[in-house]
Amino acid sequence: MDPEIDPETGEYILHDQSDYVENSFRYEDGEQSGSENSMRRSRARSESDEKAWQKIDGVCYNDYGEVVEGAGARAIDVSEHNKKIDWQQVKDSGIDFVILRVGYGNDLQTQDDDWWQYNVDECTRLGIPFGVYIYSYARNIREAESEANHVLRLIKGYKLDYPVWYDIEDNSVAAIGSAGIRSNAITFCNKIKAAGYEVGVYSGLYFWNKYLSDSIYDNWHRWVAQYNHYCDYKGNYEMWQCTSDGSVPGIEGRVDLNFYYGQKPLTEEKTSTISYRSHIQNIGWQPYYDSGQLSGTTNQGLRMEALELQLSSTEYGGGISYRAHVQNIGWQQVVNDGQTAGTAGKDLRMEAVQISLTGDIANYYDIYYQVHAQDFGWLGWAKNNEVAGTVNYGYRLEAIRIMLVRKGEKAPTPLGNASHIREAQATYTTHVQNIGWQKACYNGQTAGTTNQSLRLEALKLNLSNPTYGGSIVYSTHIQNIGWQQEVYDGETSGTTGQSLRLEAIRIRLTGDMEKYFDVYYRVHVQDFGWLGWTKNGEAAGSEGYSYRMEAMEIKILPKGSAEAPDTSGRAFYIK
Repeated sequence: MDPEIDPETGEYILHDQSDYVENSFRYEDGEQSGSENSMRRSRARSESDEKAWQKIDGVCYNDYGEVVEGAGARAIDVSEHNKKIDWQQVKDSGIDFVILRVGYGNDLQTQDDDWWQYNVDECTRLGIPFGVYIYSYARNIREAESEANHVLRLIKGYKLDYPVWYDIEDNSVAAIGSAGIRSNAITFCNKIKAAGYEVGVYSGLYFWNKYLSDSIYDNWHRWVAQYNHYCDYKGNYEMWQCTSDGSVPGIEGRVDLNFYYGQKPLTEEKTSTISYRSHIQNIGWQPYYDSGQLSGTTNQGLRMEALELQLSSTEYGGGISYRAHVQNIGWQQVVNDGQTAGTAGKDLRMEAVQISLTGDIANYYDIYYQVHAQDFGWLGWAKNNEVAGTVNYGYRLEAIRIMLVRKGEKAPTPLGNASHIREAQATYTTHVQNIGWQKACYNGQTAGTTNQSLRLEALKLNLSNPTYGGSIVYSTHIQNIGWQQEVYDGETSGTTGQSLRLEAIRIRLTGDMEKYFDVYYRVHVQDFGWLGWTKNGEAAGSEGYSYRMEAMEIKILPKGSAEAPDTSGRAFYIK
């Protein structure tokens, strides 16, 4: 078993990080480190060249006074290690923007940066553009998600001009390897993006080359630390942390300096994105994935058990709603924006989903989704609250893809054939004079006899393939007894072995079945023949005439169905 999973709960562990201190290429036991020789050389160069690590007339220079090609801004990143900062002096020095540390690790107030609140309030007051970063200790995706929640808690209500950065540098993180770091990065970055923020990853050159080389990192902004005259990283990056030995008015001691190559500010672009994650049998919660990516598994025989969706839009208001059809439950209630559809920890398969956009964004975007279902494989794409998956087959969902597509743009293919549904039916059997229990009948078939003068004496009703949760409830009017108490789902109403006739019946649905379906029924009565159709708990038959019921028919149909029988005829006679 994964050592990061608690064997008792089956969940990833949240480690106690209260005594953690930074250890990385730039920290040693919680203190900023650096080669004294390199610092002396850097200071010597800085003293001999007034251009060193400066931006002058829009041009950025390295410590040799050489132009840093492509750099358009000069920035600092700060934390509690920099103590109290005079932000007015920082602003007056010409720094273009700052990156503020919110804290480290899991979402605990005790792990907030000691100077976060002061720093962010001062930058806001003085109009200094800023982004933020969190120092990661995550050993698993649960901790990565907690770190994302940590950031979101602290930046709520503030306007960020630059991204949220995920600082992956601590030596302890290397222990989980490239794959573990990748999963953590996906979880963190997708959650931040889903909340509407730009997101990026920070690390040193060694980590970028050894642990962060996967193409997944191309999805986010990249910030590379290398304390050198030039940045030797071969991939694309937006920011270079060039030294930890900078000097800026208003900050006592050393400070990290950076050159920025990207557009300013990053957060002006208005976007709408979807991210989602699945809870999978034997795996648990997977990381969040972006639009069009596969969440779940295929060809492993593992069931999807739960699903969470997050919609982020800086363009329009609104949200996302969704629900799951679950083994032994049927259709659940609709949930919204990050809530859980399905179940976790109950070993129940998801069988189908419906997803829809709400509010203003629904006027500008369509939501498409495609599922991989047991025995069927990939079904076609569904759209805007259509059913995707299977209902009443007992088949598990195994994977899902979801896409947010602007109206009028190309839709994914193939569209349609997104679901296989066996509709709910009434199953019923009757106990007939001289015959006993007959074989079961289904929607609209005749149970009992006609033209044989044989009474119905008892009956049993069931729901077959109930599309939603609920029951079928029924009561009969019996010779010498009158109306009996209601019974449910396969129980016997009436009598056997007493030669007593059924005279009338009432049938109704409960739960969500009642919301979405109607139950229709009619009876064949002595001397009257077939009476008219009625529905949903109304009486059918006769009372006070001493006439036997001889046959009956039942149909369960979706509300508004074009196949619904005419109910204008008389269904019940009473003296």
